[in-house]
Amino acid sequence: MKLQARSGLALVNVLVFAIFTTAFLVAGIQFTTQAMKAGRKSKSNAQVYNVALAGITHATFWMQKQNVQPVEVFDPRSVSLTAFPDEENETKADEQQLGLVSEFVIDAGKSLWGRYEVGRSASQPNPAPTRSGVSIAGPGSPLYSPGPITWTAEDISAQRGAMDKPGSIWRIRSRAYVFQRKVTTDAFSPTGNPTPIQDVMTLEAEVKSSPMKFRQAALYGWGAGLSSVDVDFVQGSDGTEPLINGAGAKGYQLRTGDLSGQDYELTLVSCASNPAPDTTISSSLADHLQYVFGVGSASEVEYMANNVYTAVTDVPLDQPPMSLLYMKGKSSTNFTFNAGKPLNGGGILFVAGNLTIDGASALQSWDGLVIVTGDFTLKNTATITGSVMVGGHVKMDADSGKQPRILYSPDTLANVGQALGAYRMERSTIRSVDDASTTYSF
Repeated sequence: MKLQARSGLALVNVLVFAIFTTAFLVAGIQFTTQAMKAGRKSKSNAQVYNVALAGITHATFWMQKQNVQPVEVFDPRSVSLTAFPDEENETKADEQQLGLVSEFVIDAGKSLWGRYEVGRSASQPNPAPTRSGVSIAGPGSPLYSPGPITWTAEDISAQRGAMDKPGSIWRIRSRAYVFQRKVTTDAFSPTGNPTPIQDVMTLEAEVKSSPMKFRQAALYGWGAGLSSVDVDFVQGSDGTEPLINGAGAKGYQLRTGDLSGQDYELTLVSCASNPAPDTTISSSLADHLQYVFGVGSASEVEYMANNVYTAVTDVPLDQPPMSLLYMKGKSSTNFTFNAGKPLNGGGILFVAGNLTIDGASALQSWDGLVIVTGDFTLKNTATITGSVMVGGHVKMDADSGKQPRILYSPDTLANVGQALGAYRMERSTIRSVDDASTTYSF
């Protein structure tokens, strides 16, 4: 009897163990399956997001290229088969009315394509963009209904307080699709036949025209002393002196007097011909940024930047000829450009930290505005053509007999303002605005 009881108990234990094992196995399979689906979904979301973002970038480029600024009517009528075309001359009569449209290959092996549609403005004098040339026979999703599209551009200047400057701020919307196209000659069809749709997303962002202004000075700064900024000049052994050329410049210039020592001050010079904002240099970085960029904080400048780096080693050797480059650090962070990582570019270089540019072994140059929140050292054959704005101490070092130079150039600054003061996408405003979304899989 005892043996039978033990056998029965053993059988029960085996059954319980089997049930728990099966439950864990099923749960594991479900977890793995969900994780795989989540991974695929995450990758899919990243793809369609990048496609949509490409559309907003394309729209920004289009606005920058218009002859009349600011753009008061957003009315691009182009379709291209490649992203970011230099010439938008490939059009399709049945889609031209939508706005900017582009299609491109994402993964040729999987026949995966991306497409974005940036709807033009539907306000007067434009009629609402429509899909009337596309036959819709889908499941009745509002994503693909024929008639006026919902993702149109909108001038929001008045909403942002720029009532006297129409066209200065636009809200741009980009509808993106990731789809499969096995036959490259097949036309895109939102119905999914013959192009199955994998994912859809609509992004919007604000694109702002930001005219820039520059102080009429070779070197200026902010801090406790409103009337001067300390500059340490280090002569070379052969007597070579660093150079600050303020020809035609107003603002901070070399103080006259005995220049035989090493420490100098640049004194604020008032001139009747100088605009009032230039004769009163503020101790606040926010005031300077508001004057130059129209924004009041370094974080807003960061959002405006073409590229943001946290280390000099991350900066590519082939730097663009005109860009807003943001070096992101702390008050104690030191950024050094030298022979190993030369600085040769133009535009605006914003350094949140301390900056050293050393031209001892390789030419270092920047054409435009350099802004340094901390200390700034310019050594040897290193040249800034434009203007320099510094929050801390300035040192110009010619110890190797090579002359560091700051050359004030209003023409260079004007070119920077023209190139970078045009429309720019405000990255902080990017968001998904799908009011109805459908996700497909294949």
